Amino acid sequence: MRVTVIGFGSRDRGDDGVGIEVIERLSEGLPECAKALTCDPARLIDNLPNCGAVILVDACLGLGEPGSVHVVNHVPEQQRSTTTHGVSISEALGLVEALGGVRLFVCVVLIEGAIFDLGQPMSLEVSRSIPHAADIVREQARRMAVVSGLG
Repeated sequence: MRVTVIGFGSRDRGDDGVGIEVIERLSEGLPECAKALTCDPARLIDNLPNCGAVILVDACLGLGEPGSVHVVNHVPEQQRSTTTHGVSISEALGLVEALGGVRLFVCVVLIEGAIFDLGQPMSLEVSRSIPHAADIVREQARRMAVVSGLG
């Protein structure tokens, strides 16, 4: 069993790429039982075998000021039905749990975005929040490893 940290996003859509950028900052500081990767929510089932806990990192809209970082233990309503990834995070997690027959410990780290248009660069506010978001992900990974008995 391990903690899996997954970043979502699309670099060609401005702030939507922040999940990928945060994952790239996690080169060190994660517990030994943690693995960081990027994928599309539709591919979650392929990336969670032997996973006891999952941290999802993604951009959001409507939870605060651009660049603000939010940590929740559920998928917020805004992320349930609307996604740029073709399947909602909530649907993907439900599928993973149903097919795997396990209940995952879930933490969602969301970075408030402002620019999601195709071909636009990431906003300065979101870009500046990446180191802070990466620190939060590292801390959540350590906590989840202990709580789920993995660390």
